Order: sequence, then C-alpha cells, then structure tokens
Amino acid sequence: MNSNRKGQAQIIVVVLLVLIIVTALYFAFSRPQEKAPIKIHNFEVKPSEFKTSETSALLFKVENLIENDFTTITAYFETHRNVEIYLGDNLLAIKGGNYTYTKILDPKETSDLVFRLKAAVDIGDSRRDYKVKAYIYVKGNFFTTKVTTFSVLNS
Repeated sequence: MNSNRKGQAQIIVVVLLVLIIVTALYFAFSRPQEKAPIKIHNFEVKPSEFKTSETSALLFKVENLIENDFTTITAYFETHRNVEIYLGDNLLAIKGGNYTYTKILDPKETSDLVFRLKAAVDIGDSRRDYKVKAYIYVKGNFFTTKVTTFSVLNS
C-alpha cells in the first residue's frame, strides 16, 4: 500500500509541474502585442522603367497610427552611386552614405511622399537594374526595411 501512495504522489507532482510550465508559457506568449506606431502603405518606383533623360517617382505612403501624439519617422535610402534622390528640386541630404529624410507626422496623419529619382547607366550599358532600400526608424528606433526595384535605359 505504501508504494501505491508513492506512485500517486509522483503523478500529482508531475501533473503540477506540467500545469506550472503550461501556465508560464501561456503568460509568456500571451502578453499584449505592442501596437505598431506607423503603417507603410506604399513603397515603390513609378514608372519602374525609365530612360536616363527622364525621372521617375519614388512613392512612399506612411500613416501615423497613434491617435494622440506626433510621430517622427526617418528613412535612410540606400541605393547605387548612379542614383540620385530628390525632394522637389533639392537633392536629399546624405548621412552615412545614404540619402536621408525625416518627417514629423501629426496624430493619425497619412502622408503621401513623392521623391524624384534620376539615374545613369555605366558607359557601354544599355540598361541597368537598381534598387532603393529604405531603413525606416520611428522616434529613433528601427522599425522596418522596405525595398523597391527599377530599371534605367540609356537614352
């Protein structure tokens, strides 16, 4: 009879340990997920194919999801040395080798940013494929990376 009680005690201990582990895992993975501060609706080059004598548009649509606070976003655009990125007629500032743009979004603001792209091809090339990779920061903290591709034809 003593060995039967010992077996029951072991089963109870195992069941309690399993319950403790399951409960700990539940609380560890069920923490409320932090709401994203922004949403990127669009990041693309239009037209995605253009001549060296033309320009194209880098479309970047971003929304501040925070209802009661301003949000600062900074985008670092990494691209090839043959590609220039402008806001209007002004070449974007370069920081750390990347074109840089910072914008303060009002609460719940959606901003349609349009940058101008100019690009060249190397001597002897009739076509060159490029990409723009954006490293996006929100309030100084890394948020995400976006990539878009495009092609440039020699005029």
